[in-house]
Amino acid sequence: NNANCETLGTETRTCELCFITETRAIEGVAPGHIYDEKGFCAGCGIYNVLEPTLVKIDGVWNYFENGVKTDATTVVKYKGTWYYVKDGIKNTATTLCKYKGTWYYISKGKIDFKATTVVKYKDTWYYVKNGKKNTDTTLCKYNGTWYYINKGKIDFKATTLCKYDGKYYYVKKGKVDFKATTLCKYNSKYY
Repeated sequence: NNANCETLGTETRTCELCFITETRAIEGVAPGHIYDEKGFCAGCGIYNVLEPTLVKIDGVWNYFENGVKTDATTVVKYKGTWYYVKDGIKNTATTLCKYKGTWYYISKGKIDFKATTVVKYKDTWYYVKNGKKNTDTTLCKYNGTWYYINKGKIDFKATTLCKYDGKYYYVKKGKVDFKATTLCKYNSKYY
């Protein structure tokens, strides 16, 4: 086994008569990492970064953990901002991303901690409140239309009433209908 920056190499021999194998360390001292001006060690191919971070290589922001480029899909804090990483590359998508058990709203590649909106993720529209996926039953305005949120998702099949900001609103097929004049059954009663 060849030496690397942190460990000495070993050499092994096997007796051709009895097949006993012996292994010993090659004498010397592991040289340690020698980093260039960008923090890259040519000896072993890692970057001088221990914490998860972004490193720009040839114009592309790559995600690194323990000095090694990974193909993870996650979020990472870099210089005070939380960025979205998809398949190991900084990405500018608008989506949801799970990080340490919490789903965060990603807007144009960054966590938006102030957002209250809906976002489509894998064919389902989810409700986001204060930058996190939320399971409330409420109304949410998106692109000029008010949608009915049932347990954190837009319910396009719902025809019901929904209390929002102290008032009840009529919902038809998942959207608030401000012009409707009709009866609506809600909690076993008609209104």
